[in-house]
Amino acid sequence: MSDEKTLYDLLAEAQSEIESPKKDKRAQLGKREYKYADLGSVLSCIKPHLNSRGIFLSQKSVKSEQDNIYLIETSVSKGNERVVLDTEPYQYDADPREYGKRETYAKRYSLCKAFAIEGDQDTDGDINIGHPQNNHVKSNHIAERVKRLKKEAIDSGVSEQGINEWYMSNFGETPVNRLDESQADSLMTYLSTIKKDAELL
Repeated sequence: MSDEKTLYDLLAEAQSEIESPKKDKRAQLGKREYKYADLGSVLSCIKPHLNSRGIFLSQKSVKSEQDNIYLIETSVSKGNERVVLDTEPYQYDADPREYGKRETYAKRYSLCKAFAIEGDQDTDGDINIGHPQNNHVKSNHIAERVKRLKKEAIDSGVSEQGINEWYMSNFGETPVNRLDESQADSLMTYLSTIKKDAELL
């Protein structure tokens, strides 16, 4: 029996040493401000532990089956063995700067998922303490509208996978009832538009 370690053995060793990066950047989500680690910081906390074991980390963009949706494919390889650890969708934009921001976010988010590290400040406990009950009712109302619009779009022939990929590329794993007003408006406009487009086909 060979004593040579497998790629997964080496990944497990590396993972035991990898720590979440320092969250020294600030961003705004609606009225909430939160801290996060940028792509460079995330890479800096991962790559040395992989490279010291001869593991090559790669992230590349691939076109999905859905129009205007690309996927960041995060993979590791050693010798002839290659493993895809995660894929993260993001939406194409004609503006190179906006496209670059979306691609960078997808890379950072994919890396954090692939290596089970925290790149963003946990905001799950954030609430507006002024009117929590009203906010809850309002968010439930928005969630119901989104659910109805999504069903109508799918019934019109729109791909549910495409809708989900668009959502992930714009809002990540943020639940519908945690979107701010601007994000919710953007989502409902998107659903209404693709529903109308599908009905014209």
